[in-house]
Amino acid sequence: RWIKLIHQYEDDTLIQSFHEKWNQSGPLKFIVDLMAPFIERVGKGWELGELTISQEHFATECIVSFLTNKWRQLNIQKRGWSILMATLPGETQSLGLLMATVVASLSGGKIIYLGMDTPLEEIIATTKNQQPQLICFSISCILNPLDTKEKISRIRDELENKITIICGGKGALENFHGVNKIESFNFFNNWLEEFESNL
Repeated sequence: RWIKLIHQYEDDTLIQSFHEKWNQSGPLKFIVDLMAPFIERVGKGWELGELTISQEHFATECIVSFLTNKWRQLNIQKRGWSILMATLPGETQSLGLLMATVVASLSGGKIIYLGMDTPLEEIIATTKNQQPQLICFSISCILNPLDTKEKISRIRDELENKITIICGGKGALENFHGVNKIESFNFFNNWLEEFESNL
């Protein structure tokens, strides 16, 4: 049904349907069972020529608007510990980070959202300034793995291993010293619960 609404450029109906499904299933199940597969479906639809570039952009904007609205609502009036959410320089995909931010906002942590294509210097400076307990990177397969390793290493070294760093996404690093790889949104939710209980 959502694909049909994209074809018809029905943004109000599409976002209303997102709200209904969110209320029915709850935030985590909405992300895992509905939104993540839908984003994959939109990407495939564009690759197969089922959706035009305009329709894919339209769908992406609706998703960005909805998810941003939701995590910001969940982030209101939080105090205490904080989570910095960002992507590395050169990253062009924001939807993975936004979905992760919704999941992160279900924890007690206050979100500091830097978004897409953040310069390394800004990530390091903001972390030193705001002193979050956790940095979360969403890494797509667009980024070169060696480049990713180098950038994460620089951040880790500059921060002198004082802050926990986690990575998720299709380009997330395997077995990289000092960095936790998050395999799924459900895993992330459970990992955050345990992390928070140990603070």
